[in-house]
Amino acid sequence: IVDIATLMFHSNSSALPVAKDKKGVGGVFSKDIIRQVKNIPELKNLKVRDIRHPPVKKIKEGDRIGKAFEMMMEEDINRIPVVDDNNKLIGIVSFGDIMNKFLSSPIKRMGGFKPSANFPSTRGYKAEREDMMALPVKSFESTKDMVTAKLDDSIIKVADLMVNNDISGIVITVSNEADSIVTKRDLLEA
Repeated sequence: IVDIATLMFHSNSSALPVAKDKKGVGGVFSKDIIRQVKNIPELKNLKVRDIRHPPVKKIKEGDRIGKAFEMMMEEDINRIPVVDDNNKLIGIVSFGDIMNKFLSSPIKRMGGFKPSANFPSTRGYKAEREDMMALPVKSFESTKDMVTAKLDDSIIKVADLMVNNDISGIVITVSNEADSIVTKRDLLEA
């Protein structure tokens, strides 16, 4: 398990193929490894404070989603805690949240594409990204996916939270303020 986690971390991959007799027979995914964290003796005594990477980038719910997207691209991160004017954690916005909104909500029919034999499923929509990037973060943020942990929690607890909630990152809080984020990648690195 440790070797697979190391290979995933160093190859920046969340999935690896499994072969038997030079034939593909399946795959191992990062979530499979995260489920096994509790069975790795070297990790039993590790706490969140041992693997976190502060300080966390934060964004206010009134900021535009374009700012969040730019922060994600510049910092190579996939999620940002959303805070109120008092810096209290109120949600989280992820790259997936932004992409889901872009891809699932056509803004305006533009005449666009007509279905053809080569592309029968083309819907003829063209999102106006400039308009979407001006929308406030609060129209994208999620509170249902926001799971938090404390600095002194074990990484086994964090791994269980990720598996049980089917998420890939947990906001670490200190006094109800976002301090850092622990991701599946952090657990693979541990």
